[in-house]
Amino acid sequence: MDEAAVPVFFSLLFPAGLLLFGLFVAVLLFAMRRRPHSGTGMRLTEPRSDGSRGLIGGTWNAMLHGNDLAGALGVTLGAEAGRLELSEGILSFFPADAEVAAWAVPCAQLGVGRGVIGPVRLVGPTWTIHCTVSHERINRFSRNTMKTLREQGYAKEFVAALQAYGAHPA
Repeated sequence: MDEAAVPVFFSLLFPAGLLLFGLFVAVLLFAMRRRPHSGTGMRLTEPRSDGSRGLIGGTWNAMLHGNDLAGALGVTLGAEAGRLELSEGILSFFPADAEVAAWAVPCAQLGVGRGVIGPVRLVGPTWTIHCTVSHERINRFSRNTMKTLREQGYAKEFVAALQAYGAHPA
Protein backbone atom coordinates (compact mmCIF):
# COMPACT_ATOMS: atom_id res chain seq x y z
CA MET A 1 0.00 0.00 0.00
CA ASP A 2 1.52 3.32 -0.96
CA GLU A 3 1.51 6.34 1.35
CA ALA A 4 -1.14 8.21 -0.68
CA ALA A 5 -3.61 5.33 -0.31
CA VAL A 6 -3.36 5.22 3.52
CA PRO A 7 -5.21 8.54 4.18
CA VAL A 8 -7.89 7.56 1.66
CA PHE A 9 -8.33 4.19 3.40
CA PHE A 10 -8.76 5.84 6.83
CA SER A 11 -11.03 8.53 5.43
CA LEU A 12 -13.35 5.72 4.22
CA LEU A 13 -13.06 3.74 7.45
CA PHE A 14 -14.51 6.49 9.68
CA PRO A 15 -17.79 6.93 7.70
CA ALA A 16 -18.22 3.15 7.51
CA GLY A 17 -17.81 2.87 11.29
CA LEU A 18 -20.21 5.74 11.82
CA LEU A 19 -22.75 4.03 9.55
CA LEU A 20 -22.43 0.74 11.48
CA PHE A 21 -22.86 2.56 14.79
CA GLY A 22 -25.99 4.32 13.45
CA LEU A 23 -27.39 0.99 12.27
CA PHE A 24 -26.74 -0.52 15.71
CA VAL A 25 -28.56 2.36 17.44
CA ALA A 26 -31.50 2.07 15.03
CA VAL A 27 -31.86 -1.67 15.69
CA LEU A 28 -31.64 -1.09 19.45
CA LEU A 29 -34.35 1.60 19.36
CA PHE A 30 -36.57 -0.61 17.21
CA ALA A 31 -36.20 -3.49 19.69
CA MET A 32 -37.00 -1.29 22.69
CA ARG A 33 -40.15 0.38 21.44
CA ARG A 34 -43.52 -0.82 22.73
CA ARG A 35 -45.59 -2.86 20.35
CA PRO A 36 -49.07 -3.33 21.84
CA HIS A 37 -51.05 -6.26 20.50
CA SER A 38 -54.37 -6.95 22.17
CA GLY A 39 -53.72 -6.40 25.86
CA THR A 40 -54.71 -2.94 27.01
CA GLY A 41 -53.57 -2.96 30.61
CA MET A 42 -55.54 -1.14 33.29
CA ARG A 43 -58.59 0.91 32.42
CA LEU A 44 -59.38 3.80 34.74
CA THR A 45 -62.56 5.76 35.35
CA GLU A 46 -62.92 9.40 34.40
CA PRO A 47 -61.28 11.79 36.91
CA ARG A 48 -63.34 12.40 40.03
CA SER A 49 -63.92 15.79 41.61
CA ASP A 50 -60.86 15.29 43.85
CA GLY A 51 -58.69 14.49 40.80
CA SER A 52 -58.29 10.79 41.61
CA ARG A 53 -59.33 8.00 39.29
CA GLY A 54 -60.84 4.62 40.09
CA LEU A 55 -59.97 1.28 38.56
CA ILE A 56 -62.47 -0.31 36.17
CA GLY A 57 -60.47 -3.34 35.11
CA GLY A 58 -58.09 -4.36 32.38
CA THR A 59 -56.94 -6.90 29.84
CA TRP A 60 -53.50 -8.47 29.58
CA ASN A 61 -52.09 -11.03 27.17
CA ALA A 62 -51.08 -14.00 29.30
CA MET A 63 -49.04 -17.17 29.26
CA LEU A 64 -50.01 -19.55 32.08
CA HIS A 65 -47.21 -21.78 33.32
CA GLY A 66 -47.40 -24.67 35.75
CA ASN A 67 -46.54 -24.61 39.44
CA ASP A 68 -43.19 -26.34 38.95
CA LEU A 69 -39.65 -25.07 38.56
CA ALA A 70 -40.11 -24.51 34.80
CA GLY A 71 -43.24 -22.45 35.51
CA ALA A 72 -41.46 -20.38 38.14
CA LEU A 73 -38.74 -19.62 35.58
CA GLY A 74 -41.29 -18.65 32.91
CA VAL A 75 -40.52 -21.47 30.47
CA THR A 76 -43.13 -21.18 27.72
CA LEU A 77 -42.92 -24.76 26.44
CA GLY A 78 -46.16 -26.41 27.51
CA ALA A 79 -47.66 -23.15 28.76
CA GLU A 80 -51.19 -22.07 27.83
CA ALA A 81 -51.59 -18.79 25.94
CA GLY A 82 -54.60 -16.53 26.27
CA ARG A 83 -55.66 -13.34 27.97
CA LEU A 84 -56.50 -12.37 31.53
CA GLU A 85 -59.40 -9.97 32.00
CA LEU A 86 -60.12 -8.09 35.19
CA SER A 87 -63.63 -6.72 35.46
CA GLU A 88 -65.61 -5.66 38.54
CA GLY A 89 -63.20 -7.46 40.85
CA ILE A 90 -63.26 -10.79 38.99
CA LEU A 91 -60.20 -12.15 37.18
CA SER A 92 -61.03 -14.38 34.19
CA PHE A 93 -58.78 -16.39 31.88
CA PHE A 94 -59.73 -16.77 28.23
CA PRO A 95 -57.63 -19.32 26.30
CA ALA A 96 -56.35 -18.15 22.91
CA ASP A 97 -59.23 -17.58 20.45
CA ALA A 98 -61.87 -18.54 23.04
CA GLU A 99 -65.03 -16.52 23.60
CA VAL A 100 -65.83 -18.13 26.96
CA ALA A 101 -63.62 -17.92 30.04
CA ALA A 102 -61.95 -21.15 31.15
CA TRP A 103 -62.12 -19.92 34.74
CA ALA A 104 -63.03 -16.85 36.78
CA VAL A 105 -62.09 -16.04 40.37
CA PRO A 106 -62.99 -13.06 42.59
CA CYS A 107 -59.85 -11.08 43.42
CA ALA A 108 -60.64 -11.31 47.13
CA GLN A 109 -59.95 -15.08 46.89
CA LEU A 110 -56.59 -14.60 45.13
CA GLY A 111 -53.08 -14.28 46.42
CA VAL A 112 -50.70 -12.54 44.04
CA GLY A 113 -46.97 -12.04 44.09
CA ARG A 114 -44.00 -11.44 41.86
CA GLY A 115 -40.27 -11.65 42.23
CA VAL A 116 -37.67 -9.24 40.94
CA ILE A 117 -37.78 -10.97 37.57
CA GLY A 118 -39.92 -13.79 36.27
CA PRO A 119 -43.62 -14.53 36.10
CA VAL A 120 -46.39 -13.45 38.43
CA ARG A 121 -47.56 -16.07 40.93
CA LEU A 122 -51.33 -16.45 41.36
CA VAL A 123 -52.59 -18.46 44.32
CA GLY A 124 -56.24 -19.45 44.02
CA PRO A 125 -58.51 -21.31 46.42
CA THR A 126 -57.10 -24.72 45.41
CA TRP A 127 -54.30 -24.01 42.95
CA THR A 128 -51.14 -22.04 42.26
CA ILE A 129 -49.99 -20.99 38.80
CA HIS A 130 -47.29 -18.77 37.39
CA CYS A 131 -48.15 -16.41 34.54
CA THR A 132 -46.42 -13.96 32.26
CA VAL A 133 -48.56 -10.90 31.47
CA SER A 134 -48.03 -8.27 28.81
CA HIS A 135 -49.72 -5.63 26.69
CA GLU A 136 -47.77 -7.12 23.78
CA ARG A 137 -47.90 -10.50 22.10
CA ILE A 138 -45.90 -12.94 24.24
CA ASN A 139 -43.15 -14.86 22.49
CA ARG A 140 -43.60 -18.61 22.78
CA PHE A 141 -40.54 -20.06 21.09
CA SER A 142 -37.94 -17.31 21.33
CA ARG A 143 -36.70 -14.72 23.78
CA ASN A 144 -36.51 -10.95 23.43
CA THR A 145 -34.60 -9.37 26.29
CA MET A 146 -36.08 -5.90 25.80
CA LYS A 147 -39.62 -7.31 25.75
CA THR A 148 -38.88 -9.37 28.87
CA LEU A 149 -37.77 -6.21 30.66
CA ARG A 150 -40.95 -4.38 29.57
CA GLU A 151 -43.05 -7.32 30.79
CA GLN A 152 -41.77 -6.67 34.32
CA GLY A 153 -43.53 -3.29 34.20
CA TYR A 154 -46.72 -4.93 32.93
CA ALA A 155 -46.47 -7.49 35.77
CA LYS A 156 -46.17 -4.70 38.34
CA GLU A 157 -49.26 -3.02 36.87
CA PHE A 158 -51.18 -6.35 36.87
CA VAL A 159 -50.33 -7.07 40.52
CA ALA A 160 -51.36 -3.54 41.53
CA ALA A 161 -54.70 -3.91 39.72
CA LEU A 162 -55.46 -7.23 41.45
CA GLN A 163 -54.51 -5.83 44.84
CA ALA A 164 -56.74 -2.79 44.23
CA TYR A 165 -59.64 -5.25 44.06
CA GLY A 166 -58.64 -7.09 47.26
CA ALA A 167 -56.11 -9.75 46.23
CA HIS A 168 -53.70 -10.40 49.07
CA PRO A 169 -49.90 -10.70 48.77
CA ALA A 170 -48.68 -14.25 48.19
